[in-house]
Amino acid sequence: MAFLALWTDQYERKVIRILKEGQFRPGAKSREDYHVLSTFQLAKLADTEKVIRKKTGKFLVTDARAPEIIAATHASLGHAGEKKTLQNITDTYDNIPMSAV
Repeated sequence: MAFLALWTDQYERKVIRILKEGQFRPGAKSREDYHVLSTFQLAKLADTEKVIRKKTGKFLVTDARAPEIIAATHASLGHAGEKKTLQNITDTYDNIPMSAV
């Protein structure tokens, strides 16, 4: 899905690496490192590390996982409409736009 092109599996792995090494890595940090460290944090969910946005506390989803999250949420709500599905998704996830639902 093109709408999440910046949040790919590869970028998520990079963010997780930066967050893990973060403050403990000696030497100069890049602008991206500072951005990642100030914007995101790691959360442990079912033995998996997920990235959440500090400001909202919501999970970020890779472009590969977005369609399955949308479908699962839609089905769990009893095949509710777009608005209810989007509202439920935006309560938990931070980067799935209405155009994807």
